[in-house]
Amino acid sequence: MYLPGRSAVAALVTVVRRRFERRPDAQAALDAAEDNPSDPGRIQALSTALRTAAAADPDFAEALRAVWREVIAHLEVPDPANVNHITGAITGNVVQARDISGGVTFGNP
Repeated sequence: MYLPGRSAVAALVTVVRRRFERRPDAQAALDAAEDNPSDPGRIQALSTALRTAAAADPDFAEALRAVWREVIAHLEVPDPANVNHITGAITGNVVQARDISGGVTFGNP
């Protein structure tokens, strides 16, 4: 990750920490995920805490989305000619691909 990306990630952590500072359960989920980020259970607990906080506080949800957009803008991509970003609610089919020869079929609607 580029240096600006590190700053964006730090900003993301700051937004989350600020929101979780008065919620010991959510703070514990964040701390546990930071201690062992490869543990799916800890990541799921943090994800649940984030979803709950975002659902309860639209301002937090928007701040989280805004900072996340900054983070993903700075992630290193092995081939910068192929970058796919999908955001928002998806109601149909989505394909993320680089080179496609021929058609893409999803089956009967």
